Amino acid sequence: MTALVWTCDKCKRPIADGKGAVFVRWSDSKRYEEAKAKHKRKQRALVKAEQERTGKKRVLVAMDLTSMIPMMYAVPHWHVLHHKCDPTPADSRCHYDVSEMRTEADVLARTAHLMGKRWFKDTRWDDLIYRVLAQARS
Repeated sequence: MTALVWTCDKCKRPIADGKGAVFVRWSDSKRYEEAKAKHKRKQRALVKAEQERTGKKRVLVAMDLTSMIPMMYAVPHWHVLHHKCDPTPADSRCHYDVSEMRTEADVLARTAHLMGKRWFKDTRWDDLIYRVLAQARS
């Protein structure tokens, strides 16, 4: 099994152990949680208005799909950066040094661990998995 080579999202150079990390930003998670909460508030308001209009307790309301666009684009992505290329190093919700993610088994172990976190499903970990798959196939 060959070691994974993590490449910096910013400078596009390989990252040596101890020199960079795979992480998701707190600010991205917060922005997504706020967008999701705003969408839910709008949905509840529409349901309440429809209930008042019809007098029914249970109603189904179709939302305008464009209202979901800001939420869809706010889903936090995982970053891969050299420490020196990271403009906001303190803005990290979950952080793994690249040395902890050098094999497919390491990534699988991190995936299993992260699946136990409530917030994990609200990130784009799949993008990271596709990066690993691309290396494994080449």
